[in-house]
Amino acid sequence: MDSIPAMVESLDGLPETITLADLYEPAAGGGFRPKIATVGNYGLADTTDMKTALQKERGTVSTLTNRLKGIPEGVEIGTLVESHQKLIDLGDLSELEDLDAKIAKRTEQVEAKFSADRVKLGEKYTTDIAGKQTEIETLTGQLHGQIVRGTALQSITKHKGIPELLLPVVLTQVKAIKNDATGQLEAKVMGTDGQVRLSPKSGATGDMTIDELVLEMRDKDTFAPAFKGDGAGGGGTTSPSNRTNSAGAVTITAAESRSILTYRAAKERADKAGVELVISG
Repeated sequence: MDSIPAMVESLDGLPETITLADLYEPAAGGGFRPKIATVGNYGLADTTDMKTALQKERGTVSTLTNRLKGIPEGVEIGTLVESHQKLIDLGDLSELEDLDAKIAKRTEQVEAKFSADRVKLGEKYTTDIAGKQTEIETLTGQLHGQIVRGTALQSITKHKGIPELLLPVVLTQVKAIKNDATGQLEAKVMGTDGQVRLSPKSGATGDMTIDELVLEMRDKDTFAPAFKGDGAGGGGTTSPSNRTNSAGAVTITAAESRSILTYRAAKERADKAGVELVISG
């Protein structure tokens, strides 16, 4: 008997005498294998590939099970599987892994673009703020100038000064400063030390006014010619530029003519009187 059938219909006809050695034959990889002849669906098969496939399937199931644990409660697994048909193919996860890689790459690209856009917006914001700040400073400077100029011009006119001569001098000593209590800009007389000057009035504790500054200038010989005289008590009565000779001409000395304020005041008086301006000495 060459081999044992994997299945027989009857025991009749089988050898009555047989040894165990007769049941084995040399195997291809060494050793001996049973002599079993395949009959129909019955026979001896090599299960090595089946075990390998089974282990692979078990690994796949384990991987999917771990992924499903991360799904929030209330999500229907069936719905999730239907919307992701690739999960049904338990034997191939390569496409899912490719999808994860694509998602990660796209996320990185979006984050990079967001970061770049944020930097651009920050730079634009900084530029816009700087531009607005410059505009505010320009407008504030113009407002300061209008407030100071208007207040100074009013005081000069009030005390019969010549604006063309006195205004430039006054403006160098006056600055518009915000009053923290009222929030309003106020014209303040500044000293050479950069501090607001105090009122020169005896017993006064407040700040010096522009009126007081103009009066202070009127009492100085340097600026007295820039004030129009109005009689014996007028600012111009003590000024050398108010002298007239026998011919009625306005006279000033050569030394006095070197003062632009004195010269302009004398020239204005002579022109207004219709007489000649004479420089003597």
